[in-house]
Amino acid sequence: MKTEFVQPEAEAAIQKGCRLIGVNINKSRFKHWLCPCFFADKGALFVPYSPHVLAHALKYWQRGTPAPGTTDDWYFDDAKYTQLGYQLVGDTAVWPESANPFAGGNRPPWAK
Repeated sequence: MKTEFVQPEAEAAIQKGCRLIGVNINKSRFKHWLCPCFFADKGALFVPYSPHVLAHALKYWQRGTPAPGTTDDWYFDDAKYTQLGYQLVGDTAVWPESANPFAGGNRPPWAK
């Protein structure tokens, strides 16, 4: 089973009060419906699989208290993603591709 090793690790982290960061490999900025039940509503911050927002989450995110009547899951707002340089497309955050420095024949003399 896919959760054989993940579930005990997540439960131990929850019990110790560790910060939880759920990383979505589908670039979703929010909790995805495929999130396992043992991790959902446990105070995790959900981010897309991308080094820029993940580094920001590891460095700055601190767990807060949710508003009454809401789940205990978190996500960064749209402004945070645009501030970090992401393009928002629906529920996803996409890092823009870097321009190819050698496009259009702009190559160094040693490159053939």
